[in-house]
Amino acid sequence: MQIALKALGLMVSCVLFAPGSAGASDATPEKPKPEASIKREELRYDSKSFDEWRRILLTELKPERRVEALKAVRAFAGKGYGTEAAEAAIAVMADYVASEFPIFDERGDNVANAASEVIAKVGAAAHPALLRALKGGNKNQRLFALGELRERDLPVPVVTDLTLYKDADVRTRALGVLMDRYPEKGVLASLSRPLKHEDAEIRCDALSQIIGHSRWDDSLLKLVLPSLRDKEEAVRLAALDALTNVARERLPSLFRRETAPLTGFLDGSKEVPGLVVALRDPSPKVREKAVELLTPFIPHSTQIAQAMREACKDPDPDVRKAATKALVNPTPSDSPLKVIIE
Repeated sequence: MQIALKALGLMVSCVLFAPGSAGASDATPEKPKPEASIKREELRYDSKSFDEWRRILLTELKPERRVEALKAVRAFAGKGYGTEAAEAAIAVMADYVASEFPIFDERGDNVANAASEVIAKVGAAAHPALLRALKGGNKNQRLFALGELRERDLPVPVVTDLTLYKDADVRTRALGVLMDRYPEKGVLASLSRPLKHEDAEIRCDALSQIIGHSRWDDSLLKLVLPSLRDKEEAVRLAALDALTNVARERLPSLFRRETAPLTGFLDGSKEVPGLVVALRDPSPKVREKAVELLTPFIPHSTQIAQAMREACKDPDPDVRKAATKALVNPTPSDSPLKVIIE
């Protein structure tokens, strides 16, 4: 009898706890473990790891091979190697002078272009490496980094420091970057730093770059005009050279009777000198150049006309001769500005 009851209980248990029955357990079955994710160190490009391609990039001198390596590095950049890829692209550029960077190479084997594509692939993550390159010791890498950061959100103070750099190529590229960013907040103040630098060569370079990029901006002109009173003759001459192009472009407005915007530029104010101060410069070289530059403006500025009459009594014979000729014929046929008037 007991044996029969045990057997009956066993049968009931099997029915109640069978899969899908009302008495079965509500616990969900354990899910299979996912396959382990692929580590970045396992990735390969043409059967080579990132480290192998980086080594090829930095040790292989043939441009075609370096371009191939940069293409591989670019592929790794999207797979967790962004920082290392940017650093590798910048590192190889140490061997290439900025003047040798072609704008376009239809063969596609230019190292600079390939390195730039790596930086573009990495995106914002490349900024720290590029900023380190700006502060590094290799000129080629600094110029490459400046070029790559030109279109990006580059900290103005970093570029400003480079406008004071001892190398002229770096200064020129940095000034170009700042001019691209003008009139963003803080850029105008940054441009004033090289104009006030103790090195006259840096001041001269800044003059030509600032005026060369924007000749019609009054704020920039007010920034440059005080250089007409610089302590160095070379800087004052550079200021006149830079402002010559401004005068040539603004002269036609005089003959459309639009003289008002030129008053400050020609005559100046208490705060900012005008071009007329160059006619009273202590250097005869500057005064003679000023006579040549300002001759076409004699009919349109009483201050210039008066200063030109004073120049006819200048102690330097060349200045006297030039001023006398200017008063007789304010727009001589051999003047470079004659073509504008005609």
